[in-house]
Amino acid sequence: MRMGKLCLLLIIGLLAGFTQTVFSNAGPFSCWHCESLTQSNCGENFDVNGIEPLNCEKTKFPAHLLHIIGTLNQNVTGCMKTTTEINGEIIVRRSCFFGDVKNINPGCTPDPSSLIRHIDNCEVCEKHLCNTSSSLLRLYSHSLLEFLSITIILNIIIHKL
Repeated sequence: MRMGKLCLLLIIGLLAGFTQTVFSNAGPFSCWHCESLTQSNCGENFDVNGIEPLNCEKTKFPAHLLHIIGTLNQNVTGCMKTTTEINGEIIVRRSCFFGDVKNINPGCTPDPSSLIRHIDNCEVCEKHLCNTSSSLLRLYSHSLLEFLSITIILNIIIHKL
């Protein structure tokens, strides 16, 4: 009987996790939009307090990418987080991503009119509000938890047979 309760709890946990994953992506596609030069909580230790998500579907295609990407892919395809080191300081920028997520270099090109002329690292993700390392960590840990739960359930079922 005790093993049955454990299985039931694991199944409920899996269903709750699946429901949370499905419904957290409802609504317009948004990304975190900030720069650590002006918002200190936008840096590597990201804190959402005071940072509003940006509805990427209403964001204009960056003009500086027009000659790089062209007119074919002007829709938002994901979120991005860029890091640049300037005079020993790490500057983090989070925004919507335009371009091919399989070839991110063109879409990660900095705006020549910006203070940041080069990018040391550019990370692109394709989920709603995914451009924070903590949300990526939650995504991976959630998937790992689901995998381990399924493995335990299958192990229990197989051993009962």
